[in-house]
Amino acid sequence: RATIRGRKVYDPRTDTTVYSDNTALCTADLISDLDYGLGLTATNVADVADWCDSLLSDGTTKLSRIALVLDNPRPILPDWLDLLSSYGEFYWIHEGADIKLVRDSSVDLSATPIEREWIAGTLSVRHEDTADAPRSVDVMYTVPRTDSLPWATDSVRRELAGGAVTPTTLKMEGIFSAVEADNKALAKLNRMQSRVTISCDVPDRGITYQVGDVIRLDSPARGITELPMRVLEVGMSGP
Repeated sequence: RATIRGRKVYDPRTDTTVYSDNTALCTADLISDLDYGLGLTATNVADVADWCDSLLSDGTTKLSRIALVLDNPRPILPDWLDLLSSYGEFYWIHEGADIKLVRDSSVDLSATPIEREWIAGTLSVRHEDTADAPRSVDVMYTVPRTDSLPWATDSVRRELAGGAVTPTTLKMEGIFSAVEADNKALAKLNRMQSRVTISCDVPDRGITYQVGDVIRLDSPARGITELPMRVLEVGMSGP
């Protein structure tokens, strides 16, 4: 009889290959492994692994830990990487032949670039009505056991006070901590209360931006004053 914890994965911070439930290290292993993974190089792993190791408000629970068995065939690109990055609160992007992990953390706005110029007629601002946005979020997570019986699931809820409750449920059974599940529910609830999407064409310097970067848009004539925005997509509109 044996208790199996999971794969040993490489940790560039210590230059060791050991068991870890750090979501960034597990994702990097899936990217780099030659047998079951993509066989590519994962970059910026140490930084995002530190992000996953950062502590939540209780001072003891780490931001992201994962316990998943990859027993169902699914494409690694993008399915598994999208799922794992949602657990770890980071982005993955192509950088040449490599795949780079980028933390989805707060930034120092004073150090972010300001965009004041874009091609005339390309600025589009879309604000989705939050009246029908979920005001209650349930996150389902896994409750570990110490015996040989199957693990069960439980859920935590975050909701806004007042008004009709419009619920939504997220199944994140790779989470095995109620505190982490509660943090995921709170983050999801907060993000759904402010849904503003902006797109514009900027001069060729814009190609240096990557998914996950934060920039500030500034156009007082249009009522936009250094509005911080997270870059979610970058594409070339033409040569």
